[in-house]
Amino acid sequence: MNNSFGHVNGTLDLLPKPHGERFPMMITGGSQQSPNWGAEHLDGLITYPRSPKIQAHVVDSYQAKVNTFSKRPKPIMQPLYIDIDANDNSPVSPIHLGVRCGINKLLDYLLILRDSGVNHIALNLRFNRTPVESTLHKLSEMVLPHFHSDEFNLKAVSKREGVNG
Repeated sequence: MNNSFGHVNGTLDLLPKPHGERFPMMITGGSQQSPNWGAEHLDGLITYPRSPKIQAHVVDSYQAKVNTFSKRPKPIMQPLYIDIDANDNSPVSPIHLGVRCGINKLLDYLLILRDSGVNHIALNLRFNRTPVESTLHKLSEMVLPHFHSDEFNLKAVSKREGVNG
C-alpha cells in the first residue's frame, strides 16, 4: 500500500510486543458491528461517556451478551474529559464528552462508574481551566489512591471521611 505517509509492505514490526499469542482487540462503540459480534469477538469494549445510570445499562447489556459467549466478563473502557473546578465540592455538570466539577465530586462520579462496571477511564484534561500541575496534584493525591489495592482503598476512604485508623 502506498500513500503520502509512505509504503506498507506487510513487514511492520510493532512495539511493544504482545505478551500473549495475539493483541487484544477493542473497538469504540459498535464500529458498525452487531452487539452479538462484539460480545463474541472482542476482548473488551470502549464506550462513550454517558450519565452513570445510562452507562450502567450499557455495561449490563454488553456483559449480558458476553455471558452467552464467555465464562467471564470483558473489560469496559471509556474516555472522560474533565474540568476540575477550584472549589473541591463543586457539583458535577456535563461538558462535551465529560464533566466539570470539584475534585471530591469527580471522585464520587468515578466511584459510581466503577461500581456500574466501567473498568478503565482515560481522563483527558483538554477542557480543564485550572493549571495542569494543580489538577495533576489533586488527581494523584485525592483520586488515584481510591483505585489501588483494597487495603489502600480503606485507608484513603477513612482519611477522606476523617476517620482515624
